Amino acid sequence: MELLISILMLALGRARTGVLQASLYRKGTSMIFKIAILTSLASVVLRAAPAHEYEGTWVAGDGDAKSLKLIDQAFDSLAVSTEMVSLSLFYKRDWNGMVLSNTAWPGWWIQNTYGPSYGMMPFLEEPYATWMKHAQGLWFRLMGDGNTPDTNGYIGPDGTLVDCSLVFRGGGRDLGFGHIARPHSTNPVNDGKISQSATYYRQGDAGHDTNDWGVGFSAAGLVMECERLLVTRDLNEVKSRMPQLKRVAAYLDGRRDPKTNLLRGGKGSNLLAPSFDGWTDANGQKQHVYLTELSITYCGGLDRLIELCELVGDRTAAQGYRATAANIRAALPALMDDQGSFIMFKDPDGVKHGVYGADKYGYLEATPNHDSVALRVVDDAASKRIIQRMVSIKELAPHDMLITNFPAYDEPGYPTHGLMAYGTWVHGGHWSTCQGRMNIASLRAGEFDHPFKSWDRMGKLMQNFRADAPLGGLGLSPWSGQLGAPYNTVFDCLGVSAGLVRGLFEYEYRADGLRVRPHLPPGITRYVQKKAVVFGQSKIYITVTGTGQVRSAKANGIACTITADGWIDLKNPGQVTAVEIVRGEAAAQGAWKPGRKQPLVIPDNPAFWEIPEDLQNDHHVDLRKLRAFYENMVKANLNKTYEGAMARTALELLLARHERQRMRKAGTLPIPNIEPVPTCNQDAVEDMYLTNALNMAGGLTDHLEGLTIWEGNTPSSEAVTIANQVGLSPPKRTAADTLTGMMIPRNRHKTKVGISQGGGPIAGEVGRTSIFEIAMTAEDIAALAATRGPIKDMAKPCLYTGSPAIGSDLPLKANWTTANELTVEVWIKPAGNGRILDKISIGGSDGFLIDIVGDNQVRTIIGSRSAGVEKDQPSTIQLNQWSHIALVLNQKTKNAILYINGKEVYTLADLPVQTEY
Repeated sequence: MELLISILMLALGRARTGVLQASLYRKGTSMIFKIAILTSLASVVLRAAPAHEYEGTWVAGDGDAKSLKLIDQAFDSLAVSTEMVSLSLFYKRDWNGMVLSNTAWPGWWIQNTYGPSYGMMPFLEEPYATWMKHAQGLWFRLMGDGNTPDTNGYIGPDGTLVDCSLVFRGGGRDLGFGHIARPHSTNPVNDGKISQSATYYRQGDAGHDTNDWGVGFSAAGLVMECERLLVTRDLNEVKSRMPQLKRVAAYLDGRRDPKTNLLRGGKGSNLLAPSFDGWTDANGQKQHVYLTELSITYCGGLDRLIELCELVGDRTAAQGYRATAANIRAALPALMDDQGSFIMFKDPDGVKHGVYGADKYGYLEATPNHDSVALRVVDDAASKRIIQRMVSIKELAPHDMLITNFPAYDEPGYPTHGLMAYGTWVHGGHWSTCQGRMNIASLRAGEFDHPFKSWDRMGKLMQNFRADAPLGGLGLSPWSGQLGAPYNTVFDCLGVSAGLVRGLFEYEYRADGLRVRPHLPPGITRYVQKKAVVFGQSKIYITVTGTGQVRSAKANGIACTITADGWIDLKNPGQVTAVEIVRGEAAAQGAWKPGRKQPLVIPDNPAFWEIPEDLQNDHHVDLRKLRAFYENMVKANLNKTYEGAMARTALELLLARHERQRMRKAGTLPIPNIEPVPTCNQDAVEDMYLTNALNMAGGLTDHLEGLTIWEGNTPSSEAVTIANQVGLSPPKRTAADTLTGMMIPRNRHKTKVGISQGGGPIAGEVGRTSIFEIAMTAEDIAALAATRGPIKDMAKPCLYTGSPAIGSDLPLKANWTTANELTVEVWIKPAGNGRILDKISIGGSDGFLIDIVGDNQVRTIIGSRSAGVEKDQPSTIQLNQWSHIALVLNQKTKNAILYINGKEVYTLADLPVQTEY
């Protein structure tokens, strides 16, 4: 009996059967009652579906467990991930939307976001859907109108979109506004007003003064915004955006040659930076050419614009765009080689450039080829032919990730040095935005090996927070200069994961519904996708049973129409729709449907809410109040609103940070080997999670208070009431507030005495060491240098005085360096070079350092400034003898003076005073 009970318990799972198990083993339970329960349990077991071979957060299934796990990790990157770079880390408070990078590129580029944004579009729920709306809205906010100059002074033609756009609002860098690398890129007061903005109508790299307008990124922007609107299906928003979309289409159509129906462009007019250097005629003049990418992307944009026009009932416009798209498609074979692959361009003389294997101009350009397949510009047969040829050229992905072209361009005059050296940047480098579209294209064509390998490689980089763009060394590693940062995160990297998960199904958003077509690896025999596919207000969950050709499909139990080529029509999905697609000879097992989403569980641990001293700020949202706001939103059944979702996402980041810290201590945090790339600074990564959560919470209060650059900002009135009840909004900084000024950059490093660069104690002795909050006079310093004994008369405000052990940390708070006046002194008897007082990153400029270098010279580093090793600075001290070193900082005079043995040796003059915002 006990054995049978155990078998049944194992089959049902412990969590479900705990209560019954207690009943079965309770003292006095009769045998008849036990048998009755067992009979009931047995019937449940017989009806229950077998456990999946792989059960993940976002997907489950049977068969190829490795591929299922990779898919699960890819979906994890599109939310809040504990283990890797994820979408939640790309939030920008200035425009309450997505940003390319919070560490290096605080704007929104079309070329960089094309692959990731297009790939993730079907899966964007709140708050990410609104963030994407606001990010792409930057491109249309100041699109070219034929009158307004951009940041470089160029007046773009009407309808052109931008290479990049950004807005910096007032509020201060410390609150998440402005440029991370420029402290004063915004004023300190959060008033909702714009401090700075930038818009670029031309490709901004490599000689923008000679570049053509950005035809390629205008076409890609058309694709992405149309796709976003087709997913969200907000008719009011479609109607509002439609005039601008039509202006973009008109601008692009102005580049279409009426004789050939192909688009023309010049230098830098293509999407991916200036990889197209232009074409020069016999007279030395630059001419426009038939650049293949432009026609393909415009055609893809028209396909989606047609559906939007149909959606709002503008059938006349739809008919016109449909005819144009048909004409372009009919003309595209003129831009192919004799094997059916697309060339890079055809010049006015009719010569084709980018014919792979040709003696001249014999390279393959990746972008037009994978984009033609990913955007469904070419049919299924052409798609298979193009992708099969691309993957057969192994040199296009030497490190499992696609590079832009192979071999190197042999175009006359094409630059080949510096960034343009082959394999470094746009010339043979790797761009994850392109890999995203390549992954979609590959899966459509039935090529599974390449996209899964690319994600396996990029996923490891993302787990190490070294996912930058581009990757040099033919896709091997970020540039060495980028590796100097504590971590690398750029939105591009999400293209690899987003392209993989979108490529598993083709999602064709139409005016009359959604069509899907599966492209799962043949080794997966059962696939459950727990990540919703968004269709307006509908959430669609897809299950696939079996392999091979699609045989049947049901949505919420109702049979779907299936086309001859395997498309499943979802005409009128409900609010929650569970779809099962059955393939081959498999029997239907039923569609997976989600249960009720559970509220977050926050640990009752004071450490969970601790904020490092250098990140504390009275003008940030109190995160405990954010928790109260979220919990009250859940009680009011408002957790699915934008405001509720934004609060939840910020708290999810805190939970992910907390879990990372636990996993680090337990040694279970995945850190794969990615040689030759070094791993990240884990402390800095955890800080990034926290600062993004704080900035997100601040962005939520901005939204609730109407502090925004967007018109029509209408927060939920119920959310505003709850926010007021819990006191969510922090006190606002005003122009009258005193801002903290610092000569020494603030950091959280310990203040160390007498250490080597490697961290151990230096040879020698350390005597009295003191730190005062006053700028002492030369007479005061001479008095300190007169004796090594303890200070008896403590008339000066002193933070610390004592005789610390050499190599030890002084018992000081991290922010002691922010005082307006400081004097530090150390008695030292060194036996060689080393660091006397150290509060700085090794090789960095984020603090201050007094050390002994070279010929026993005393050097001082404050921020990015240093002194002590110049010939006119007599800073040498004697080894194995006691010397008194003192440094006096005075913010009023902006000077720092170093004294040796009571005598002034040198001055660091005109030190920059950095305010906190």
